[in-house]
Amino acid sequence: MGKAFYKHLSATLMDSGYKRVKYSIFRKKIENTDLSSFVELNFFGYGSARLVCNFGLSSSGALAFANTCLQLYGGALYADRPPMGRLAYFNINCQVGRVCDWSPRAALQLEDYNIVDAVSKLMSDVEQRIAPHFERVSDLRSFGSLAIADPEWAHWIYCHRAIRAAEYVYVSKLFGKSSSDISADLQPYLKDIRTGIDRNIAPEVFLENVINHPISN
Repeated sequence: MGKAFYKHLSATLMDSGYKRVKYSIFRKKIENTDLSSFVELNFFGYGSARLVCNFGLSSSGALAFANTCLQLYGGALYADRPPMGRLAYFNINCQVGRVCDWSPRAALQLEDYNIVDAVSKLMSDVEQRIAPHFERVSDLRSFGSLAIADPEWAHWIYCHRAIRAAEYVYVSKLFGKSSSDISADLQPYLKDIRTGIDRNIAPEVFLENVINHPISN
């Protein structure tokens, strides 16, 4: 069922304005910004009959800055490693099945639906329960507000937290926020940042380096 579902869902997403950027990831650009929304599909189980879906949001400038900083300051673990998987496209992430109570394991059980109904279920959940949150993010300033927040539908715990911190730094610097204020904003997230960098790098040092790293407008 997985292949047939994928084919039908791909067509539905593209009809809704998404473009496929790789087999598992679809992107829709937000007009007049460098922001994009993403849908990521991950099939598993016998016959690919279960689906985990992530809905993401990204600023291409912020993510490029964050990935550069991770490679430069995140330690040997990242020094020679380009961004992989969805981190090449988006980081701030909503697990659709968790928010929409799909279970078990927050996956859509495709075997419980025919193809049309399964696609309708997924699109309905995304459009009615996920998209309204992300639609409030319409420019870089509101993107920055989301990056520093920790809403239930887009927790820090479900993204790469060092990258998220760097994304916030990028937007904050772009709008002229002082280094001291940026650092103060991110102090509550130092333990989160720690999980995303080499264990030999102190989160305070990583954050200081990211804040001091120049941005390009």
